[in-house]
Amino acid sequence: MPELLGHSLLAGLLAWSTVAHAHIVRVEADFNSLGAAIKTYRITTGTFPPPEQGLQALITRPASLPEGAPWVQVLRKIPLDPWDHPYHYVMGEGFEDGFGLYSCGKDGRTSSAGNDPDDHNTWDQKSFDDPDPEAGQRLKLIAGSAAAACMAFYLGRLSARRLPHKAVGAGGGT
Repeated sequence: MPELLGHSLLAGLLAWSTVAHAHIVRVEADFNSLGAAIKTYRITTGTFPPPEQGLQALITRPASLPEGAPWVQVLRKIPLDPWDHPYHYVMGEGFEDGFGLYSCGKDGRTSSAGNDPDDHNTWDQKSFDDPDPEAGQRLKLIAGSAAAACMAFYLGRLSARRLPHKAVGAGGGT
C-alpha cells in the first residue's frame, strides 16, 4: 500500500507539471492560428480587424467595412485560452506584425494589457517562461525524491522476499 501511495504522489506531481506545460504550448498554438487568421483577414480586406471589434471581425463582418468591400469569415469561432478566458487583440506600430495577441493567464485579469507576470503575449518571449523557475526546480526535486523513495521501498521489499530466512530456535541452532 505505501508503494501505491508513492506512485500516486509521483504521478500527480508529474501530471501537474505536464498540464502547466500543456497550457503554455496551447497558448502558443492558439497565437499562431489566430495570427494566421488575422493576416488572412488583412490580405482579404486590405486592413487589420478594427480594434473596436477585435477578434470578432474574424467571424462577423465589421460594420465599419465599406459596403461591397471584400470580407470573408476566417474562423468559425474564436478560441478561449486554456483557462477559459478570451484572448485579446491589440494594434500598433510597436508590434512586429502590426498587431499583438495576449492571454491574461490563469487569473483572467491584467493590469498592463498583457504584460503582467502571469500573462502571455506575442511580443515578449519571456511571457512564456516559467514565472517561478524555483517552483519548477522544487517540483523536480520533490518528484525525484518521491521516485527514489518509491524505488528504495520497492527494492527493499523485493530483496526481503528473496533472502533465505533462518529459523532461530531456543537451542541456539547450527
